Amino acid sequence: RDPGRRVHGRAVARRHVLVGALRGLSGRAGRPRNRVARAAEIVPQVLYTSEFEADNGGFSPSGDWQWGTPNSAAYPGGPGGGSRPNSPNVWGTQLSGPYTNGLVSHLIRSFDLTAVPTPESVLLKWSEWLETEAGYDFASVLLNGQVAMTSSGSSSGWRDPVLDLSPFIGQIVSVDFVLETDSIINYPGWYLDDVRVFIPCPSGSDLSLEARRAKWERGRGFLRT
Repeated sequence: RDPGRRVHGRAVARRHVLVGALRGLSGRAGRPRNRVARAAEIVPQVLYTSEFEADNGGFSPSGDWQWGTPNSAAYPGGPGGGSRPNSPNVWGTQLSGPYTNGLVSHLIRSFDLTAVPTPESVLLKWSEWLETEAGYDFASVLLNGQVAMTSSGSSSGWRDPVLDLSPFIGQIVSVDFVLETDSIINYPGWYLDDVRVFIPCPSGSDLSLEARRAKWERGRGFLRT
């Protein structure tokens, strides 16, 4: 065998070990880690939040909407059946029984987004428990009177929908949770908790707007409608 090739092979092997050690220290060879660290420290800017414990969160109800603690005895395993022990108060369509037939119930609140700078992204997130007659009784969210999301049937427990309020930046947006029922057959209804309006990735990081949105979507997930 060629002695020169053996010496060269040893030198290459030592070089690979050194590069591997450097990568272990810096994450990737030759690339600083401070950019990654700054991106990981992005914290959402909360514009509004309520768990409905101290008060009703400033919402205005009509029809069946009620604020308080659901009757767990009426619906074992339902919205008040121990699934949310740290936040007993909610908004619900009848806290002690099924919703009323042939009724349209509204729960409305306005959010002021006039001070939110552009470009930014603003999200509305809440927790909900839903049990309606599928295909006949509907739970909808209206933004300035326009339907943004509609559900019917069962949520199979608590879930956390999200809506994008970004098109309403610079405005006051009205959010209306509407339960519309037909004339026969009723179910437990619609229950809401933990409402938040927030900027998921505020400006000031070194990421672009689209990159910040994509990072939040990958890490937290949300529904686009």
